[in-house]
Amino acid sequence: MNPAGESITVTAENYDGSADGKYTPGKAGFYLQVGWIAEDWRPSEGAASANRANAFSTWVSDEAATAAPTKWTVNADGTVSASWTVEIDQASLDEALAAKPIPGARLAVFSIAAGGATVAGNELAVPIAFGNGGGEDPNGPDKPEVPNKPETPAKPTTPPASVAGGSMRWAISSSFVSYITGRIAQGEISVFNGATRSGGLFQFGQAAGSTYYVKTGLGSVGYTGSVRFTGHHGVLDVTVSNPRIEITSASNATLYVTHGGSRVAFATVNLAAATKTTANGVVTYTAAPTALTAAGQSSVLNGYSTVLDPVTFTVGTPAAAPGGTVGTVAAASVAPKATLPAAPPASQGVMIDAENLEALQTGEKATVSADGFQAGEQGIKVVVYSTPVLLDTVTADADGVASWTGTLPATLENGAHTITFQGSVDRGLEFTLERETAAVIGKCTVEGATLNWGYKESFRNYIEGIAHGGWDLEGLEYRYPEFVWGDGTGSYDDETGNGLVDFGGTIVFNGHDGALNTHLSNARVELAGDTGYIVFDITGTTQGGEAVDQKSVRFVEFSMADAVTENGVIALSGAESVLTESGSAAFGTYAAGEAFDPVSFSIPVGEECGIVPVAEEEASEPEAAAVTTAQIEPISAEAGFPLWAWILIGVLVAGAGVGGGMLIQRRRTPASASISQD
Repeated sequence: MNPAGESITVTAENYDGSADGKYTPGKAGFYLQVGWIAEDWRPSEGAASANRANAFSTWVSDEAATAAPTKWTVNADGTVSASWTVEIDQASLDEALAAKPIPGARLAVFSIAAGGATVAGNELAVPIAFGNGGGEDPNGPDKPEVPNKPETPAKPTTPPASVAGGSMRWAISSSFVSYITGRIAQGEISVFNGATRSGGLFQFGQAAGSTYYVKTGLGSVGYTGSVRFTGHHGVLDVTVSNPRIEITSASNATLYVTHGGSRVAFATVNLAAATKTTANGVVTYTAAPTALTAAGQSSVLNGYSTVLDPVTFTVGTPAAAPGGTVGTVAAASVAPKATLPAAPPASQGVMIDAENLEALQTGEKATVSADGFQAGEQGIKVVVYSTPVLLDTVTADADGVASWTGTLPATLENGAHTITFQGSVDRGLEFTLERETAAVIGKCTVEGATLNWGYKESFRNYIEGIAHGGWDLEGLEYRYPEFVWGDGTGSYDDETGNGLVDFGGTIVFNGHDGALNTHLSNARVELAGDTGYIVFDITGTTQGGEAVDQKSVRFVEFSMADAVTENGVIALSGAESVLTESGSAAFGTYAAGEAFDPVSFSIPVGEECGIVPVAEEEASEPEAAAVTTAQIEPISAEAGFPLWAWILIGVLVAGAGVGGGMLIQRRRTPASASISQD
């Protein structure tokens, strides 16, 4: 027959409809197709999909599979039957043959199980030949054999120039890429097996064996290539290969990937939100939103939850990936971790005046400077010894002078120390720390203090997610979303605002099958005027796999601007905290200045803290007359104030100072201060 304008009605009877596949709810069903098959074409016999190609196709399933264009009826014996009428046109046949030439192929009506299922009984074929009315079913001894020399279509030709090669362009997940190449994972990304990367997009060429039919807009198309993500020094290793998009309706599709030798439904694709264009038999979906599936998260990304980027794909002819880079296409830029010298590199060159030297030696806030650095030099470390403690990093001014203002750690013992500036040159100053007592910061005793702090929410999520870990606690509790310490003890000086409260306890963060094991012990809250710190002893291994063993690390800092003192209790609620330079150096994951969770605490210092009684003394007449005319005349002469008034004021002042029995109460109100990071 002449196919132009003709139609074929295919009746499929007594098929097995029980097989489940990825299209459930409903059954996997089967495909009825018109196209070409090789001599070995059946999936149940191990034939590759390249051994068959269709020009026309319909998916047959039950009523529950709402996307199936053809519905079956159930027979009394449990088998299913369906009827399908397809309009035939020569142009579509020629186009399909040109796009997918199969040497020695036969034109036929054939069927295979859908949904990735394999049902041998549903693999039937009837050869057809336009002009002679068709042929018979090539299915074995119980079915008519396919003729050895059937009429074959015209010899395949090179695809027309107007039919472009298909490809897929996808960033996969920009946030996951940033994670892999960031400070946490410290990993890299590579592409191979035919994939490329360009402009932040991973690119894949179209593979052979597409079942997509332009007229219905249904079917599947596969792409070739692999992307590998590695991180955490090899602990994280994810490879995504050979993506395949299966379109089940005009608005929905599923994106499958091969991972670990298995095919996984990695993402859903919202075709309704994409831009669809069709030209010369080539279909392109642009910027189709994708969403990670539960299987994709658990099986492919090791539990990591991320937002996927939109995908753009073209269904054309088999082709290589568009031009781009291959091999390692992105990697973390991780500078080697600098270690502090064990001994002071210098003992001279730090500039300080007498007032600041006294403040430094008594543990008060002091300012020290050093010169000789490059103009605008950054990253100059301020370190105090004997055991090196990183206090901060500072930047030199235009004259090469670097300055630091702060307090020494309350945990620093009395005795000889050296404060240093370490950069392009080294400067130092030897001094002796002489607090009133080595163990007590102030005269106010602290008992029963509490501390609430969640550490860092994103880190907790990371630990419980991609790291497959958690935390162990000793001496504290976790009450979502915060860690809670109690029974803190210590001391506080209300005149200076300095104090140290010891909470103890240990948090052990673990993950990546033991590769991450960080202990934060001996928690303390240090108050240093307008700034507060949470202090830890940190040991174990960091996220980067590095060993750490540092004592009394000022881990995060926060402002005391919103602290209030009422009824003998210093209270702070929800103060923003940021990672310090010393915290960053010890923890090895985040940069200084990284936001951590808010800090709240309650520190009882006693209602009598800061109240100093003045001794009562008997007032005497001679003492009251101690103010003389000679003492006040120069003042009264200039001011023009009556002499008798000055005498009266002098007497009253003298009397108040010695005989009033007055109590002088001093309460320190913390001044507002902002935290800045150099």
